[in-house]
Amino acid sequence: MDFAPITDGLAYGILDNGVLIAGAYTGLELDAWIAKVCNGRTRPGLGAIIGAAIGNLVSDAAGCMADPALFPMIGGIALGCCIPMAAIPVLEWIFGRRQRSALSLQQ
Repeated sequence: MDFAPITDGLAYGILDNGVLIAGAYTGLELDAWIAKVCNGRTRPGLGAIIGAAIGNLVSDAAGCMADPALFPMIGGIALGCCIPMAAIPVLEWIFGRRQRSALSLQQ
């Protein structure tokens, strides 16, 4: 039995998910810090979103470094992770604005 198709991506999968899980937990801690620094003016979960995005970037890059088949693609994969992260401030502004509008209508 040939296990090569399974073992070829094994290191990538372990690193990708392992680092992503660590990033998510770090993001939960970051959430409390962001709220403290911004005097509670941020929406809950922003730290988790940032932690997940950075964790995904790091985990994909680490997985690419561990997998010889993916290593040549590391630059494109990392850039592909960074581009959507640029949307986080815009999305926060949009959703924060909606939340503020809904609160003002309730008052």
